[in-house]
Amino acid sequence: MKNVKLNTRQQALVNEYYEYGKTVVVTNFHFADGKELSTGYSLEDAYQEAAVALCIAAAHFNADREVLFKTYAATVIRNHLKKVMFTKRITEYPLDSIDDSPMFSYEMESNVEYCEMVD
Repeated sequence: MKNVKLNTRQQALVNEYYEYGKTVVVTNFHFADGKELSTGYSLEDAYQEAAVALCIAAAHFNADREVLFKTYAATVIRNHLKKVMFTKRITEYPLDSIDDSPMFSYEMESNVEYCEMVD
């Protein structure tokens, strides 16, 4: 990503809508225990990426188009986060090493003898 330089008006927009960027993160993505459910992306990282997207939105915002900055920023933040979250690699652990690792603990026992898909 290229560097984004903001003038004082754009910096004021970013400062004014910084908390709104956090609101966009929590209302558009599903976080539990500080991780996004489908991607495993952390909430703190999402807040930082939202701040970056807010700077991009401020730099490219055109007030002559008669669109509120809030609306434009929400779209830019949402699209930026989708791009970042879904391209991040998540570490996968082999199943055979889970049993020996102290990082993982589980208590689950299941027994499925028959399963049928019904329309």
